[in-house]
Amino acid sequence: MTIIKMDATELVHHYSQNAQKNQGQKLFDRILLDAPCSSDGRIFLEDEKTYKWYSEGKSQSKALLQYELLEQARKMLKDDGRIIYSTCAVNSSENEEVIQKFLKRHLEYHLLPCLIVPDYTTQENMNRWYPSVMIEGFFVAVLGKK
Repeated sequence: MTIIKMDATELVHHYSQNAQKNQGQKLFDRILLDAPCSSDGRIFLEDEKTYKWYSEGKSQSKALLQYELLEQARKMLKDDGRIIYSTCAVNSSENEEVIQKFLKRHLEYHLLPCLIVPDYTTQENMNRWYPSVMIEGFFVAVLGKK
């Protein structure tokens, strides 16, 4: 197991700098993509201070970045590999919509069941936990590569 702690926007460039060494091989069996997000999962309705985390513009810009990070992750994933996509957002534009767009463009991927029991499963194994006094909200989808 190799754990890499690096800005994901630089990861593909880092591993492609020495393309002859890698010979174009996919490098990873599993990729955890904990994508930057609008943090709306940190909003707790009973605490007005938490409202500062969200703006619609921030959510839209993060959704674009999240999709691009998924595109970069797929370039490094081996066949039969998995991408675990997560955010601390609970809105569909940063979660289900990003995943659906990715799946429409990459038919070799499919959703797999999440092994953690969610508060709410949306469509086809996309899972959401809502914020509460115990936890912040978040989303998880497991993408398998056929």
